Amino acid sequence: RLDNLFGHGLVMGFEFLIGDRIEGNHLEIKRPFLWGSEYDLGLDLFNYTQDFVHFVDAVEFNQEVRRSGIQVKLQGNSGLARFFSLSYQAQTVEVDTFLRKDGEAVQEPLPFHLTVPGHSVEVRRFVLSATVDTRDLPIQPSRGWWGGLVYDQSARSINSFRNYFRLVLDVRRYQPLWRKLILAMRLKLGRVSESAPFFDKFYFGGPNSLRGYQDRSLTPLGYASRLTLLQTELRFPLSRRLKDPTRLSGVLFFDTGMAWNPPRRWSVRALNAGFGYGIRARLPIVGLIRMDFAYSLPDLIFEFHFSLGHTF
Repeated sequence: RLDNLFGHGLVMGFEFLIGDRIEGNHLEIKRPFLWGSEYDLGLDLFNYTQDFVHFVDAVEFNQEVRRSGIQVKLQGNSGLARFFSLSYQAQTVEVDTFLRKDGEAVQEPLPFHLTVPGHSVEVRRFVLSATVDTRDLPIQPSRGWWGGLVYDQSARSINSFRNYFRLVLDVRRYQPLWRKLILAMRLKLGRVSESAPFFDKFYFGGPNSLRGYQDRSLTPLGYASRLTLLQTELRFPLSRRLKDPTRLSGVLFFDTGMAWNPPRRWSVRALNAGFGYGIRARLPIVGLIRMDFAYSLPDLIFEFHFSLGHTF
């Protein structure tokens, strides 16, 4: 990252991204306090690849989706404006026309839900977001709220290949209970147009959604247009000797929710659930390592999850 680029107050950064079935990079250039206002103007160039998991007749397959494009973003930095941002994205999305199983290409006709017109499509959208953050710490919070509401709109009128919207509400609460015992809760609700391509819909199951299940195994074929997720964790230190108790900690957790498409409807009986315990270890350079030992309900099938960073 470079600050005050060319002596004009510009900020430039380059980032390599390796995450949950995603890898890529992006270049960001930002002009803080545009025209002396309370807004920052940012320009992002991005390129990344996602690995999508599909279960066809209970058999796991993989499909790669590659995105590259540009984003122009206006972000508030102070006052009331700091809670809001508006951006425009233009991206080219390339979708594999085949599925892979165990790393080998399976040359079979794709299910209709996993296809797009041609090998590549153009996606154009506006993204409006509102975010509130009262947490005491951004990485290891022990108290406070975090909430985000994001609305995406893609439209043919701005040269996108299809009309669709995406709305996501994500609310998190961190509450100290007793000494170093922390209660962390999360509610996530999502809705996307049924006409949206699968790569902009919701997945379910696995270490970053519903623990106790195989990754993406609760996702309907073609991914879901509706999502409900409730997660609860009790976080506590595992050592009294460490000066920083967050370096080694444990959790007890319970997750419940569902992802679905119409005509199926939300109901309590249709909810999936999982529970378990986990260990968190913060290492130099690597960051937080997460190991979760989870069980599905009511079948009590064991699933081990290994990932980086807190679930939320």
